[in-house]
Amino acid sequence: MSPIKLEDIREIKKNPQGKGYLIIFRDNREIVLYKKRTIAALLTLIRYGEGCESDLTNATNNLQEIKTILKGKIPENLIQDSYADANKPSSELWNEEGFNFIYAPPGQKRLGSQKYVLNSSDHEQLFTTVKPPIRKPPSSQVQKNILEQQLNRCNFRGAILKKKENIHQNTYAKGIIRSHWSALGNLPIEK
Repeated sequence: MSPIKLEDIREIKKNPQGKGYLIIFRDNREIVLYKKRTIAALLTLIRYGEGCESDLTNATNNLQEIKTILKGKIPENLIQDSYADANKPSSELWNEEGFNFIYAPPGQKRLGSQKYVLNSSDHEQLFTTVKPPIRKPPSSQVQKNILEQQLNRCNFRGAILKKKENIHQNTYAKGIIRSHWSALGNLPIEK
């Protein structure tokens, strides 16, 4: 089959039969996405074949172009004008949505950010319902052991970490000291 295009989309709407959203094409095929913010990242990859964090910010006019193409086919607030944590939507296509055929070439940058690639030969895979990977933190005992080994510090920046319930409401930059367990290697990181 030929590559899909944004112009082939009939509508994007909430999934009436469950969680997430449906991208419905003119030929009635559907792509299911579970996270709203991944829609903009996927549409960028469909439109341009590649994308990056900067494509989901004000650094380019890509989001405005996509919204213009899909005007009347999507709810007004479905795609933001810009995403603050713009790397998440792209990485979540792979990690959360299960589209592990979207490629992030190691060391390759686009506009200064990690580049993501969706080959047109992989478009058909978008229509295959994929069960997203289950992300499960390590047991409490394993978390305790790792934190002891790392002296309660983040493995990225070295910040002293605390559990959410131990952080005072008025603490400045709570995200720097709040521990979060990554599914990739199960190491505590700042959130």
